[in-house]
Amino acid sequence: MYTLPKILRPLLQLTLALSLISPAMAQDPIKVGVISHDTGPFAQSGKSFRQGIAAYVALHGKQAGGRDIEFVFRDVGGPAPAVAKRLGEELLVREKVDMLAGFTLTSDALAVSSLLEKTKTPGILFAATSPLVPKSSKYFLKSSQHIAQSASAAAKFGRMHNKEKAYILVSDYAPGHDAQKAFAKTFQAEGGNIIGEARIPLNTVDFAAIVERVAQAQPDIINIFVPPGAPAIGLMRSLTERGLMKNTMVIGMGEAEDYLLPEYDDSVLGFYQSLYYAEALDNAENQAFTAKLKELYGPNAVPDFASASAFDGAHLIYQMVASQEGKDWDGPAAIEAVKGTSWNGVRGPMKIDPNTRELIQNIYLRRVEKVDGQLKNVIVDKLEAVLAPTDEWMEN
Repeated sequence: MYTLPKILRPLLQLTLALSLISPAMAQDPIKVGVISHDTGPFAQSGKSFRQGIAAYVALHGKQAGGRDIEFVFRDVGGPAPAVAKRLGEELLVREKVDMLAGFTLTSDALAVSSLLEKTKTPGILFAATSPLVPKSSKYFLKSSQHIAQSASAAAKFGRMHNKEKAYILVSDYAPGHDAQKAFAKTFQAEGGNIIGEARIPLNTVDFAAIVERVAQAQPDIINIFVPPGAPAIGLMRSLTERGLMKNTMVIGMGEAEDYLLPEYDDSVLGFYQSLYYAEALDNAENQAFTAKLKELYGPNAVPDFASASAFDGAHLIYQMVASQEGKDWDGPAAIEAVKGTSWNGVRGPMKIDPNTRELIQNIYLRRVEKVDGQLKNVIVDKLEAVLAPTDEWMEN
């Protein structure tokens, strides 16, 4: 008699378990597995995801379409795609979740894309911005952005401020490469010139040499994309010491969110950021969101783009559940139901592009200023209804 090798038995067990996953019946709760980072170098994103979801539930209740909605959280703990995949399997097989959400890193999302395909499970991207992710599975939807939306907008903002010569500094990993390409293509298409580009290793802490090269090139705009925290703080100080923060438009994409500003000194003054969310947005949804955060987590609680994405992502989840009211849960049908849907989120008007499953949304230009003696991000401009670029545009 043939005996299955031991090494293949766990794979067979997983395959059988996945095949036995059945859609939630109409009366059952809908369970959403949230894959995030509650510990490790990206722990702030996990905190933001939890706060954004909690604020939405506190404002809108625990039900949609006649069903309870339950969120089940799992911590990846750091850059570990294998762990993200294992957690996805656990959530699907053991917890029998009906949707997955979260995904701080592109690698987290890519690790579970095959699971979504096998089980036809929707996945809501709160943070992962790479264009690779939606292409990896037709079951992904975004509540964050396509990275080129903010990067291209940064280039347009620069040209709107009559900047002619750009130097690009990005961290040397896939999102940085995408941001670099999008800024460069757009800036040149708008009539500007790229006079220098550099990719910086992620572990860089001393920026003096690279900043000296930038200064010698004499750009009138510097586009940066580096991780928030120590790398961004160090780069900002080096730019200030070389006089570039005063004489040059320095523009990034979320390196100095309001919750991070207490870590900075005045070297960050005048720093611009191009992003889909701004804490200072004066709309009813953002006001309610911010007030609820402070009620739940204390007066010093500050929203950021990750908590805003989780809040707007929760709205999308509720809309998907509502679309299945009175029916057995059907993940693919729920995705189809929200393609093309529009709503006002905390970031302003939003729409899911039915062709790309990316968001059409505003991109805001912010500048760090002193407000009542404190560093704050102040909105100075915006581009409305920005579409994500096509795959062809990104690839050529």
